[in-house]
Amino acid sequence: MISKNFISSLDFGLKRTLAIFIIIPLLEENIFVLSQGDIESCYPKDISKQDKPSMAQEFCQKINEKEDLFKLYDKMIDDKIEFEIIFEKIFKGL
Repeated sequence: MISKNFISSLDFGLKRTLAIFIIIPLLEENIFVLSQGDIESCYPKDISKQDKPSMAQEFCQKINEKEDLFKLYDKMIDDKIEFEIIFEKIFKGL
């Protein structure tokens, strides 16, 4: 199992390599793995480290437009961020 600390210690280039060779093939099999490890690691640095609900509320107060969200994260496939890809695949079957 790859630990969250290991993933967060990688530089951007290694994270991209990890995404290309591990995460993207898993996405193709409808297995969803966040490149940062967990959702809390995906929050911007200015979100205070508190309990999970408080962090989520603070994030929603600061980022409440789709365009603002897309500015925070790197594009992964087809000029889409990883959350967009994951949720499109989840809701595609509905």
